[in-house]
Amino acid sequence: MSTYYRVLREAGESRERRAQATHPAAVLAQELLIGLEVRAAQIARPAPGSAELITIAANTGRSVTALTNNSGAAVGVYLSQHDLARYVTKIVGRHNPDPALMKPSPYRVRIAVMYLHAEPGECIFIGDTETDILAGLLGGGPVIGYANKPGKAETLAPGRGASSGHRPGRYNYGTSPRRPY
Repeated sequence: MSTYYRVLREAGESRERRAQATHPAAVLAQELLIGLEVRAAQIARPAPGSAELITIAANTGRSVTALTNNSGAAVGVYLSQHDLARYVTKIVGRHNPDPALMKPSPYRVRIAVMYLHAEPGECIFIGDTETDILAGLLGGGPVIGYANKPGKAETLAPGRGASSGHRPGRYNYGTSPRRPY
C-alpha cells in the first residue's frame, strides 16, 4: 500500500473521499492550478532569510524538506530559480485535489516525517501562516512561526498555542527537539 493511501487510511479518509479527489473535474482543476502556480513560482522571490536558513541547515547536515499546499512542481521550479534545489531533499506538495489534505491538516507533516524516518519531535516545522502552525502542532512536533510581513507576528503570537517567544516576530511553539532539524 502506498504511503499516500496508508496516511489517508490513518487519517480516517474514506474510499468515497478518495474517489471524489479523482473526479475528472477535480483533476482538471488541479492541472490548471499547477500551471498557474508554476508561472507564479518563476517570478517569486525568497522571503528574507529563507534562502540562508535552507543553505545553512543543509550545509550543517540537517535534512530540509519543503511542505506546501502548492504543487510540488511549482516548489521545484521556485527552488531551481533560486539555486536552492540541491539543498532540499524532499518536496511534499499538493499531489491530490482533495482540500481536506491541505493545511491545517497534518497530512503533509506526517508524510514528511515518514519520509525522514523520524519522529515528529525530531523535526522542526517552520511556517508563516496560522494554518501552517496548526498543521505542525497537529503533526506532533515543535513549530516555529515565521512572521514574514508586518502585522503577521500578531497572527502567529504565542497565545495561539503552547509556546515561548524568543525574538520579536518569531515564535517557537512546543519543546525543542533533541536534535535540531
